[in-house]
Amino acid sequence: MFSSTEEAFTLLRKWNNEKPSMRFVIGLPWGSGMLSGSVAEVTSTTIQLRGAGFELVVSLVNARFEYDDSRETPAALREMEYLARLTVTFPSGDKLSIFEFPDGAPHN
Repeated sequence: MFSSTEEAFTLLRKWNNEKPSMRFVIGLPWGSGMLSGSVAEVTSTTIQLRGAGFELVVSLVNARFEYDDSRETPAALREMEYLARLTVTFPSGDKLSIFEFPDGAPHN
């Protein structure tokens, strides 16, 4: 839906303030992983993600952003039943997808 850095940071600050249920999916050439938690802090260049047993600070310098919501869910993700997704593509090509879920919803 959008791809501007300003809009992405506005959404990240909203998630930081509201603390909805979140899942973070990291895709790297050598592997991938999923974490559940919240957006703990947003600065002008980084986000801090935090959950049970982890804390991750991610630089967003020169990253690209893509947003979609549940109305645009790709078939492969429909069972996740998320509200919104922000996909961050880093200069290296690695990706981080941040999913917002309804409170109390299962995170399949």
